[in-house]
Amino acid sequence: LGALAKVEGLRVVARTSSFSFKGQNADVTEIARKLNVRNILEGSLRREGNLIRVTAQLINARDGFHIWSDTFERELQGVFAVQDEITLAIVDALKIKLAVAPPARTRQNTEAYDLYLKGLYFSNKSDEQSLRKSLTLFRRALDIDPNFARAWTGIAKDWEWLADAYVRPLEAYPAMRAAAEKAIQLDEKEAEAHCYLGDSMEVLNFDVAGCQAELRRALQLDPNCAIAHLFLAFEGADGGDSEAALAHVRRAVQLDPLSPIVSDFASSVYLTCNRLDDALAEAQRTESLAPNFVYETSPLGRAYREKGMLAESLAIFTKSSAATGVLQPGLAITYAKMGRNDDALRVLEQITDFAKTHYVAGDEIASIYVALGDNDAAFYWLDRAYQERSGSLRGITSQPDFRSLYSDPRFANLVKRIGFDPAKVFAAAKRFNPKN
Repeated sequence: LGALAKVEGLRVVARTSSFSFKGQNADVTEIARKLNVRNILEGSLRREGNLIRVTAQLINARDGFHIWSDTFERELQGVFAVQDEITLAIVDALKIKLAVAPPARTRQNTEAYDLYLKGLYFSNKSDEQSLRKSLTLFRRALDIDPNFARAWTGIAKDWEWLADAYVRPLEAYPAMRAAAEKAIQLDEKEAEAHCYLGDSMEVLNFDVAGCQAELRRALQLDPNCAIAHLFLAFEGADGGDSEAALAHVRRAVQLDPLSPIVSDFASSVYLTCNRLDDALAEAQRTESLAPNFVYETSPLGRAYREKGMLAESLAIFTKSSAATGVLQPGLAITYAKMGRNDDALRVLEQITDFAKTHYVAGDEIASIYVALGDNDAAFYWLDRAYQERSGSLRGITSQPDFRSLYSDPRFANLVKRIGFDPAKVFAAAKRFNPKN
């Protein structure tokens, strides 16, 4: 899939979504509908000792007819050559319509690649245990093949999702940057590594322009890179360009439609762009994709709250807090919006006590104080988030929770310090709510 995704003119759905059908006896037409694709590539691999047998077929999902099929028998070390042969065969089968060029061949160690694929599986989970298991698998792959660029990218990816949610940013983001830089050093065309490098530049150095340049480079290398589109969606939202944000987030969902991570973050982008119905629908879709998926906060609870559906919001935040074992700031904010300040203060106290022994982003605590009307305390925690390089601090420019601070000069100063233009941020907010 990685090789096919880099073929010019060919849209390939990301591995997270396409492999969600593995082991299922699903109808080809139904799979194509859910993935929004025209053709389906099916395959099977059988291994006996040092021999492998790969069967692959390309199917037109509209009529069920085979466009191409073949069987390959090779020694185990020849598995990567088979990948290239399948890629070239598919390109040849479709080239009349696409006029595409075949990708370059690569050589890898099969044992390292197997560990990489296992690491990739766990890297798409939202809990700390899975992400750390993924990190271990990628490191084991690199013990075998230190020059395996994709494994270095995988390590960068794990640190991206461990950061803020489970690990202090000043520990996680430097590790992410180092892994991304190593991946790019080994293979400059490793598109996803450019995404993580760019994100580290923005978080650690407030280099917004540098981050966006890396994301654009990622899309030059791989137009089908869903994570690049997702990150650019947040860049647009945080920078006051909602049109760009919406265009990129829709493309990210199109490229990886069954990924809970992409769906979860897409809901957040819709929320920041004041597309509340879209945010709610996408958050509900996330829950249908992965009922137990919780990462940092619940976009579904936030969407309900912004729509004034406070009872529903409270139920969601209560459920997600119970699922993670950690009280979510959204629970306190919802209590405050309901006028239940005593309950909000109780949750706030528990969260600040938890923050004495665990990392909690300062901007998350600040959002509770904003809801309670204590702006001085909010700015204390925002400054702490700035000092700690909270990755979610960028969200203050677009999250509805902070819009009541816009009239305070301290807010414009902070927006400027983290690399964004206050005028653009405020102009975008006025389009959403002229009273701001």
